[in-house]
Amino acid sequence: MAGRRTGLVRLVDGADNLQLFAVTGISTVLLTRAFLALSGYPQVGGHGLHIAHMLWGGLLMVVALILVLMYVGRTPRIWASLLGGIGFGLFIDEIGKFVTQTNDYFFKPAAALIYVAFAVLVVVARKSRISRPLTDAERMANAAYTGIRGVITGLTPLEREAASQLLGQHDDAVHTALRQLVQAVPERADPTPQFLRNARAGLRRRLAWLLDRRWFVVIIVGCFILQAVVALIFLAGLGVILAGPTTRDEVPELGATIALAASSAVVSLIAIAAAIRIRRDRDGGYEWMQAAVVLDILVTQPFNFTVDQFTAVSGLVFDLVVYAVVAHQRRRLRIAAPGDGDPRL
Repeated sequence: MAGRRTGLVRLVDGADNLQLFAVTGISTVLLTRAFLALSGYPQVGGHGLHIAHMLWGGLLMVVALILVLMYVGRTPRIWASLLGGIGFGLFIDEIGKFVTQTNDYFFKPAAALIYVAFAVLVVVARKSRISRPLTDAERMANAAYTGIRGVITGLTPLEREAASQLLGQHDDAVHTALRQLVQAVPERADPTPQFLRNARAGLRRRLAWLLDRRWFVVIIVGCFILQAVVALIFLAGLGVILAGPTTRDEVPELGATIALAASSAVVSLIAIAAAIRIRRDRDGGYEWMQAAVVLDILVTQPFNFTVDQFTAVSGLVFDLVVYAVVAHQRRRLRIAAPGDGDPRL
């Protein structure tokens, strides 16, 4: 009903597109910063002119928009996600120049601002995977979209099967017509080389196996809690330092450091409470743990990037791994029968 009121229909692979956009953008920022540092920050232009890479980013984002506005199909969306991600990465990399009066590319909080932009995209992409499922109307619309694309490009057996699954077993006139369309369009071979398909399937099986191992979950969640506890100890140590003869000027980025320690302390308390609750209420405990990870991603990590700049990327990667593990556990609990499985972590 919401889709009918707003005219917005969610794509079944929309989260994948957004995630690809975000990952491409993050990679672009990191590669751009690394290249500029290694090359001595060259200037493109001359005679008093400097062509900022933000402009190239804007151009690539326009190209991405043209692809999704003018062409039908999954391929244009993938290219739009890639080119748009690169463009957005080049664009937002120069945010420091536009939030300071001195046009300071090296403005320290710029790293945090860049991080927040991409963190929100990643969280939205991850959240959309486990939020409200597609409505029946949206499933029909996605199947129709696949069928329309198949009229021109044909469908691989996997694409045809996926569209048929979206339609389910309904036998009304619209579902029947769409099912006939999906079955009638030409077939095409999967362009992905067989060895890549085998490698991808093998990787998915191994990841699924790893995520189902209790010891792996214990290690990942335990490391997250340990990291948060260390932050608590750091906060106590920082208080001792500030209470002593040390001047505040001797502590770099004091405000961000205090905020980092304080938010880490809150995260640690939630994570510890979640670990305790998991023993008697697995779903509730994992829900609290997921909230702790989201808080760490959206609140703690921005301060971490302000203090440590882009070397803080490892912390983000670890948080995303923890989020994926916890989200997977919650999905397992939803589909498992009540009372199944080990009630412990």
